[in-house]
Amino acid sequence: AMSDAPLRGHGGHEWFWEPGDERLLQPLPKLLDMYCRSVGRNSTLLLGLTPDTRGRMPDADVARLTEFGEAVERMFGSPLAATTTTTTGNLVELPFEQALEFDLIVLQEDIELGERVRNYELQVHDGEWHTIATGSCIGHKRIHRLETPCRGDAVRLRVLAARATPHIQMLSVHGQ
Repeated sequence: AMSDAPLRGHGGHEWFWEPGDERLLQPLPKLLDMYCRSVGRNSTLLLGLTPDTRGRMPDADVARLTEFGEAVERMFGSPLAATTTTTTGNLVELPFEQALEFDLIVLQEDIELGERVRNYELQVHDGEWHTIATGSCIGHKRIHRLETPCRGDAVRLRVLAARATPHIQMLSVHGQ
């Protein structure tokens, strides 16, 4: 799947550069939301960029894209905890060395074998297991943004339905 949007589409829908339309640059929070709703839902995000009359990317666009890249790196570049090998089966547990607070969970399947997971739940352990999110597809990448941060000493993925044995390449937690 592909998700496409113009970088200069905030408050309008500009696919082409025009002088003075920097106000239409997507704000950083919206770009991050677009990332999580596209890349984080097993899609590819395509941002429409266009050169100015010099044949170069406008300086304001380059600055916003740099800001966007740095924000994605801050959010996902250094997980608080992550699995280190592909796990086969319907249960993946990620224990923490100490209790952690997090609000982002990233899942990835080994898609060389196909998308297998059809229904799952994510749970946090804080003395007992509590369901904090559910989903129906993982694929290349699934990002869960939790409405409120969770705190616990472990997180686990429980696959409830799959078309074949799941191969989970990554389970990681992040704090914003």
